[in-house]
Amino acid sequence: MKWLRGYIVIIVLIICAYLYAEYKRPPVIDWTPTLSYTDKIPYGTYIIYNQLKELFAEKPELLRMPVYDKVNNSKDSGEVYILVAGEISTSATDEKELFNYISRGNTAFMAAENFSRSLQDTLNFKVKSVFYTDMDNDSVSLNLVNPNFGKEVAYQMQKHTVDGYFSEFDSAKTTVL
Repeated sequence: MKWLRGYIVIIVLIICAYLYAEYKRPPVIDWTPTLSYTDKIPYGTYIIYNQLKELFAEKPELLRMPVYDKVNNSKDSGEVYILVAGEISTSATDEKELFNYISRGNTAFMAAENFSRSLQDTLNFKVKSVFYTDMDNDSVSLNLVNPNFGKEVAYQMQKHTVDGYFSEFDSAKTTVL
């Protein structure tokens, strides 16, 4: 029966070592691009959404409506319309109302991976997607072109976290970071 007690002690030690290793293991990062204001993951917008309360006098209003509906119904000036989405698809009517909104003294900020062709043509920019074919590298190095913002050491990003860039833009109206 002594031999059984030895095996039980070894099994308990193995289980304790496993539990300790699991406890000390770094958390797995979720890279799902949700863009949700409730998600604290890299592709969530929790921090940005909550910092807007500090940057602006009024609490940000969360809207789930087409661009046209928001900017067409607004008669005020001094508003900031922030649009964060995976894809921004606008029609000519959307764009006309958006520019009218801006001309009334409002600001529009748009962040997306993909923009509609008509918006790219109207604002005179082009976006390209990069599909990495080198499967040996698991990260991408990038830096900012503008000397005011660049670093001596490039930023390391996981592969497929930066898949697009502005390939053409109006340099008279654009500041490159």
